[in-house]
Amino acid sequence: LDFNLGGRSFGDDEARANVTGRNIWLYCAGQWEECACYGKIRWGVPGSWQTIEPQSVEMSNRVICKVGKQLGYPTLRDVRPGDDRKHCQCQVNTASRVFDSLNVLALPKEERANLDNLESSSCGAFETDMSPEGRHLWQGIEGICDQDWQPGDHEKAGSHQLSRSSMVKL
Repeated sequence: LDFNLGGRSFGDDEARANVTGRNIWLYCAGQWEECACYGKIRWGVPGSWQTIEPQSVEMSNRVICKVGKQLGYPTLRDVRPGDDRKHCQCQVNTASRVFDSLNVLALPKEERANLDNLESSSCGAFETDMSPEGRHLWQGIEGICDQDWQPGDHEKAGSHQLSRSSMVKL
């Protein structure tokens, strides 16, 4: 299977044919929001889930994460009446390109602990990326990475600013 999303290809290819990953559930959308993912979606709360199977392998699975029938979407039942924590999750395989494209910090902590290589980026990687996008990313993270960095007038933090040491710990 091969999906194309915004010019990027996601799915199985020959290099992944013999790799078996684990299926994990990731947060997709809160109650009353739309969830779109390639694969199964589940709606509810831990212990009370409704699973929505994809209708097609060529298209993303889409659900409006709220109880009832929404035009053009699957009907969701109230799996736990009165519980306002209901949300949608997307099933992703850890050997898929979709998983590879995720920011490791978006994963639940217990899933991050299972990864072989936790370093998804580093100050050096940001600093050496001189593409237009890379320069913008470096501007955003330079204050954390560069010990000698001082904010300019347009970079002053607000009253709820974090200390540099707190940001580095993040």
